[in-house]
Amino acid sequence: MANGSEAARAPSTAVALPTALLITDARSYAATLREAVAAGDVSVDAGGLKDIDTAGLQLLCATRAAVLAGGHGFGWAAESPGLRGAATATGLVEALGLAA
Repeated sequence: MANGSEAARAPSTAVALPTALLITDARSYAATLREAVAAGDVSVDAGGLKDIDTAGLQLLCATRAAVLAGGHGFGWAAESPGLRGAATATGLVEALGLAA
């Protein structure tokens, strides 16, 4: 759904998640996500993500919310069974914008 103004936008910032996004990793990885949010549209590759806890899920929810609040696009380049399972177990599939 690209229109003239969208075509002029810079391409989305691609962010590849680490294999684990746990409470011990969330603070350090938040800086990477803040930079992506500041750049505009964000595409997240969670294909290699194996372990994620509620802190990691909260970080991803906050990142998506910030991108959307800024009027930019957010999408998943790839998701993993670990992400899907954790999002389903916590009821965050919709909040994360994961495909139904």
